[in-house]
Amino acid sequence: MKRQKKGFNWALYENLRQIEREEAFRLLKWAVDSLPPPWDSGWKGIGRKPYDARVLTMVTIWQEIEGKPERAYTADLERDKERLRILGFKHAPHRTALYRTRKRLSEEYMRRLNRKILERLKPAKKVGVDATGLRQSRRDCAWSSTSNSGRREYVKLHALFNLETRTVESFKATPGTEHECKHLEGLLTNLDDVECLVADAGYLSRKNCRLIAEKGGKPYIKPKKNSLMKAKGCWPWKRMVTLFKEHPRIFNRIYRLHPRVEAAWHSLKSMIGDLLRNRTIQTIKAEIWSKITCYNLIWTIRGSHGF
Repeated sequence: MKRQKKGFNWALYENLRQIEREEAFRLLKWAVDSLPPPWDSGWKGIGRKPYDARVLTMVTIWQEIEGKPERAYTADLERDKERLRILGFKHAPHRTALYRTRKRLSEEYMRRLNRKILERLKPAKKVGVDATGLRQSRRDCAWSSTSNSGRREYVKLHALFNLETRTVESFKATPGTEHECKHLEGLLTNLDDVECLVADAGYLSRKNCRLIAEKGGKPYIKPKKNSLMKAKGCWPWKRMVTLFKEHPRIFNRIYRLHPRVEAAWHSLKSMIGDLLRNRTIQTIKAEIWSKITCYNLIWTIRGSHGF
């Protein structure tokens, strides 16, 4: 049996956690209401009025915070009369409405919603990039689940973290067989000014060093033992490898920020889990976007209060 820490006030911890979630819910409502509806209901006043698109979006995204399947989530929502009143519902929507909502949520809308949430925080200067696996079955491990043909069936999530605010600036979901090195360019697209980028050897290439230098930053990608200091037309590569081999202490002053990326993955999975319940490509993307949005909501609240 796991022993609890002496002197730790668990009741206060749970109360603070509940307050944090309530603040995150209000922030989500503000962000969704400030954007145009994700789709037009097209109701012409005939028949039953459809659910409001904004409210369905909020309910669908918030499911990732609750971490429950649709049936249990909608049942709990039906009992929460105060939450239904805030949303403007008399009854909780049916679970199939949540599935249809994921099919209608576009990546462009979720990207704008995510940027709206992150407006309260300072822009990313020190960033870190890494990849992790998300399970598609409760019975499998995220990194080792295989089908009958021997191919890996987990989803690989590539993410760019703001090392100062712990939030996810951008991400990309790929099959588990995709290597992370070639996806750095897409993650850096929306950033204009970067101070430094920290990454492990999986992102080591001269092309990536050049991409970081074009954004105004310095690459701190850990070289391998056989990495040569030859520039071959990429001087950021030569400066980085030279600094690593001749002045390792100076290199490690920045590279020691890399554990923050691993801590961010742990925080993300502890908040919203590492299991994907959906099966189609469109709904999987919407579910991942919902998870990232919920994670950024929590860390935006913490950043606003100086945590």
